Amino acid sequence: MKLLKNRTVLGVLCIAVSLLICFAVTPLVNAGLSQKTTIVRFVKDVKAGEEIKKGMLQEVEVGGYNLPENVLRSITEAEGKYLTADVYAGDYIVAEKVAEEPAAENKYLYNLNGEKQAISITISSFAEGLSGKLKSGDIVSVIAPDYLGSGETVIPAELKYVEVIAVTAKSGYDA
Repeated sequence: MKLLKNRTVLGVLCIAVSLLICFAVTPLVNAGLSQKTTIVRFVKDVKAGEEIKKGMLQEVEVGGYNLPENVLRSITEAEGKYLTADVYAGDYIVAEKVAEEPAAENKYLYNLNGEKQAISITISSFAEGLSGKLKSGDIVSVIAPDYLGSGETVIPAELKYVEVIAVTAKSGYDA
């Protein structure tokens, strides 16, 4: 007990502890902070809904400290998937921004297998389109005025009982 009250012994002990911290503990902490890891990031701006291709990506080595756990770490993990949000050049790919299937808003177009077809019909005013009452899933018949230049208004057989798969507003978004 008397030994710890001696100022010289206490000073030498403090110096030894500080040297231990400087040369043993600090390098271990720095090694952990400067640990590098490989991640995937975009090399150009890409819009939501697009399929991710190899040319859009690059693998880079970055510091692993404070890096989110859900960052994709190889190009093969991201290739062939679809974006759920817009990304910009230099953005990391996180799991929440990719999906296995295309965006749900256009999903009906990707499921067409050749037996069924999609057509687009433009209606110039709301009055011509049931005043905005048309919605996905409705069954309609399309009336063709002056059918094949005959001067008659008819409902062609292939346009009877047509299912509406989407109604798109002027803004470009599905209603």
